[in-house]
Amino acid sequence: MEGEEGTDNWGCRLIGVDKLTGEKVEGPKVTVKMAKDAGWWDKNGSYWLKMTEMMLKYRAAAYFARAEWPEGLMGANIDYEVGAGDAEEEGAAHA
Repeated sequence: MEGEEGTDNWGCRLIGVDKLTGEKVEGPKVTVKMAKDAGWWDKNGSYWLKMTEMMLKYRAAAYFARAEWPEGLMGANIDYEVGAGDAEEEGAAHA
């Protein structure tokens, strides 16, 4: 986790190491500000307020996989990518 908890700059960035090259690979940082700007934070039934750290980690992992390891996903969608999945009503629809 990066930044100060409870502020808009609190966020998460997934960092991996390429097994073949040893190169450090960084995904994009996902922050509370990003969630607010994207409308995830204020969405009806949003988990962002209740489980902020977990949602930051989920988004960071999804963005890392999409950007840096798409072949690992083999075209599959991450749960909440289908309908943003950051709200209770969407989670139930995809369960």
